[in-house]
Amino acid sequence: MSTPPRQAERKRVPASPDADTSSSVLTKEPSLAERLPGMSDYKLSAYKASAARIGADPAHPKNGAARKAIPMIEAELVRRAGAKAK
Repeated sequence: MSTPPRQAERKRVPASPDADTSSSVLTKEPSLAERLPGMSDYKLSAYKASAARIGADPAHPKNGAARKAIPMIEAELVRRAGAKAK
């Protein structure tokens, strides 16, 4: 039996000058407070239900983040209800 040929390592090729490299790992995502106004009503209500479910489970790894998000989500819902009433 012969041994298979050795696989060569992939060579890194630098991006061309006109390549879009803007989606870097280092780009900062907008905060939740910045994203909430852009969410649809459906997405916002689904996000609230998910945050409530996660916030009710103290063993969930994202429990703290969910509990912090709930008041922000509710404030956005109140703001939207006020805007619709006008």
